[in-house]
Amino acid sequence: MVVTNSCSPDPRVQRHARWLCELGHDVEIFAWDRFGLYPELEIKEGYKIIRKGPYITKNSSNYQT
Repeated sequence: MVVTNSCSPDPRVQRHARWLCELGHDVEIFAWDRFGLYPELEIKEGYKIIRKGPYITKNSSNYQT
């Protein structure tokens, strides 16, 4: 599953993930963590939440040395 939020909390997505796990599927949720507030990998009730944040390069305005 792919979501455009951090999936914390997102009860609708997590409910579907649990349901799919109960049916025997391997479930991974790819989530967008804009601010880096959540762990990159979280395992909950048989499914994984994999979070990625913005990629900062030297040309980005947020880059710090």
